[in-house]
Amino acid sequence: NSTSSHTDQVQEVVYGNEAIRQRDELQCSFPIEGGVVRKWDDMEILLGHALNKLHSDDNDNDNDNYNANDNDNANGNNSDNLKRILITEPPLNPHRNKRKMLEILFESMDFESVNIANQSLLVLYARGLLTGMVVDCGEGVTQVVPVYEGYVAPHLIRRHGVVGKTITKYLSKLLTQTSSKMTQGDHLDTVVRDIKETMCYVACDLEQERRLARETTVLVEKYTLPDGTSVKVGQERFECTEAYFGPELVGMECRGLSDFVFDLVQECDIMSRRQYYEHVILSGGSSMFPGMPNRLEKDLKDRYLSDVLKGDESRLNKFKISVEAPSDRQHLVFCGGALLADVQQDRAEFWLTKKEYDELGVEKALAKCQM
Repeated sequence: NSTSSHTDQVQEVVYGNEAIRQRDELQCSFPIEGGVVRKWDDMEILLGHALNKLHSDDNDNDNDNYNANDNDNANGNNSDNLKRILITEPPLNPHRNKRKMLEILFESMDFESVNIANQSLLVLYARGLLTGMVVDCGEGVTQVVPVYEGYVAPHLIRRHGVVGKTITKYLSKLLTQTSSKMTQGDHLDTVVRDIKETMCYVACDLEQERRLARETTVLVEKYTLPDGTSVKVGQERFECTEAYFGPELVGMECRGLSDFVFDLVQECDIMSRRQYYEHVILSGGSSMFPGMPNRLEKDLKDRYLSDVLKGDESRLNKFKISVEAPSDRQHLVFCGGALLADVQQDRAEFWLTKKEYDELGVEKALAKCQM
């Protein structure tokens, strides 16, 4: 969300894509960094805006001070539904953030019932699973989370250094090296992001793609800039995403994502490894690159063949390694949350109430939320 210094020309607060379009006139704020809320005042404003949008009529709703008991926000639905909310949280979410979220929901937004759900669990729920290896690739965080029978072991959660923003910055660097048109313009960040989301992909066979890029023009596509001119984008389309698998390309000293996932599975209990290999689940917006599931699965099989089977290909055919990449994977957390909230909506024991929050205190209240 962003605050404007020109209130006579634009709204005092704008959000999302609108904020990006007007960012030259705005003081921009990113409440969430690295998957964790860092700026709570801005987060509360953003949360109120999101809830207003969720419950508003087709007409624009300008009230950003969301109140769960305000029937004007109900959009004709039973108001009881508006007093209950399921909030998601990332793995390794700081304890102080959980306290703050409960405080906002109960004390500022007047919700009557709340629960907090782990995002990795919700990814599996959306797939009808209780056990799997969740590979969550987002704009600000990439994390690998093993979940066994509905339990997340905090000591096994791993965060990778390359995130969606890393890919955007690397693509910008590659494009400015090949086109002078990409070194200027007020909307360069927006352009690079759009190129990343619409034209880039992951190479399953990196050397083959590089050979095609050198010897042919089949990978070259034109992108039209805001001023009407165009630039050609070729090898950059797959080289930028290669940073996931070769972090040294962006100056990071860490393992590639495929090795990261393989090594974590091998760290887990030997009795659970087969299930993890059978259900590697991709989620998050930065996992949407075409070719990413194929590359990850290929790399995992290569590592398993060389490190575990010692090159015995006949045994590999009898062992299932599968990377699941549903088409809606950028929304899997939401889908899992919607499913869980629907199933649990009438189970009073699932929800933490405002009365319990007041009587138990925040620490005991949080303990109930971790069911």
